[in-house]
Amino acid sequence: MLWKYQDAGQPPLPYIALALGRARGVGRDAIVEDYDAARPAGQEIRRRLVGLREVVLSLECYTADTVSGDAPPGALLPLVDSEELCERIRSSFALPSMQDRLWSVDVSVFDIEGSIQTLPTIALGLGSFRGRSVLDLRCYMPAPALAEYVGIISQVTTTIHVADEGNPLDIEVNTMLP
Repeated sequence: MLWKYQDAGQPPLPYIALALGRARGVGRDAIVEDYDAARPAGQEIRRRLVGLREVVLSLECYTADTVSGDAPPGALLPLVDSEELCERIRSSFALPSMQDRLWSVDVSVFDIEGSIQTLPTIALGLGSFRGRSVLDLRCYMPAPALAEYVGIISQVTTTIHVADEGNPLDIEVNTMLP
């Protein structure tokens, strides 16, 4: 398994190339505030962005076989074409163990019914077809972790200037806030 668009060479068959689509916002993001008096002065309040993003995880499965079937004479494993490999992967996302692994990294697959597109390609230099199928899964993930810190105003000092018939009076008011 590898990430698509890498500079590394093609691994031996079968292999899966992963690609992550552009994230789209789902609904409206919210700002959540929390207070911690132990933070440095001026940073006691943290404002965090919380939201949900939808992203498409694309799995391109490449196999040497273009059809599935029984193991040929002398082979230990049955033939598995790229479409069968994609179907096995899609089915595995319904297993609780797979869902737990995804939840541990804050990812939730909500559309495991995505269609499988089969696109056999000619293997360069070999002159024969190899299996290639694509499965797109739609997932939810959290918005990027963004935060800003603000402080609390603990004291306000103001000066009131009162003028009454030529007798000006300045009053300084110093207020401590709770």
